[in-house]
Amino acid sequence: MVISKLDKKDKEVVTVIGADTFTDSFREIRDSFLEIEQNEDKFLELLEEVDFDGIKKNFLLELKEDSDGINDGMNGDIYPTLEFFSKNYYLTQKKGRLDRSCIYQFDFLGFGITNKTNNINGVDKMLLNFGKGKSILVKTERCSFKVDVDNIRLIPEFEKDVPKEVLENLYSFLKEYINDYEMVATLIKDVDIESTELLEVIKKHNERIIIDEIKLGICCFVNQLLRQSLFLHSKAMSVIYDFDDKKFRIISSGAKWDFKNKMSFGNIAYSEKYRGLLIESLFDDKKKKKYFSVLKKEFRKLVKNKMEKTLTSKKLMSLNEVKNENIPVNLLSDQQILNSLRPKMSLKDIAEIKKSITDEKQWARVSKVIDEYLTSLE
Repeated sequence: MVISKLDKKDKEVVTVIGADTFTDSFREIRDSFLEIEQNEDKFLELLEEVDFDGIKKNFLLELKEDSDGINDGMNGDIYPTLEFFSKNYYLTQKKGRLDRSCIYQFDFLGFGITNKTNNINGVDKMLLNFGKGKSILVKTERCSFKVDVDNIRLIPEFEKDVPKEVLENLYSFLKEYINDYEMVATLIKDVDIESTELLEVIKKHNERIIIDEIKLGICCFVNQLLRQSLFLHSKAMSVIYDFDDKKFRIISSGAKWDFKNKMSFGNIAYSEKYRGLLIESLFDDKKKKKYFSVLKKEFRKLVKNKMEKTLTSKKLMSLNEVKNENIPVNLLSDQQILNSLRPKMSLKDIAEIKKSITDEKQWARVSKVIDEYLTSLE
């Protein structure tokens, strides 16, 4: 065991874990940790239990389900666009949130009213200015309408690094979506006045409102698409030490309950910071190598932090933590078990402690300490 290769903090952890006041179980964890630290293959063996193929399969399945949901009622298929942005997580993050200024162009070819209703706020008139010093009180109405647009494009900054075929798919689908979408806005009613100037002002006013609604519709659709691309339904991976098989494991968080005689260290590399690297590693071997390197770094951090925190806290080294299944009783020395017994501890507390201990030999050890404690009270 070549401890000299470890850095200063590692040596401090090893020193604390190696103290004589702690149990053989702690030394067992220490030795396993050091073996992994000094042997890359040992860490890679931990990752063999992670079902990366299953994660990839679920990712692609959810991708298909999401695209089918967007495609519902449409002739086009948004899958190529959703696939690209989902697989290129960090690129999608950089695109940010679009606003109206991100729309480079589109051709507005006209619109058609589909329904008219009363204004929500009860106001159905407005003062319209036209010409120099001219104004007129006009009536307004809440209108549902559909538009006819073509040649939609977003700004070059958005298009950067996105393949041409993906952009073509996005713009084609977006055109169909906007033209099929029923928009709602308050427009000026037609006026029965033979004034070319006034009619032109009303037309431009209504078109300006409609064009603004089109821009809003484009932004909302693309922003929702980008948000959906960044969302991955994957279970967290957890680090545990399995005392039955005497080794660390990296498993799905739901599977940790299958191991009764364990110590949990927490979830590994599950934050948004690493989510993109996980996704990209599913489809790129170079990214996978980088992701494995991150996992090893996070593994070291989890284990060291948990061990330091546990070993320096009397509260964490107690039967109460055993009852809450935060640590196994293996980690407690007889003295620590004795120190954690309280005069006010109820039979219910003892029953819950017993329930959390699956090893009969360990429960026999705890029972003996409890019996000695009760005898000392006589």
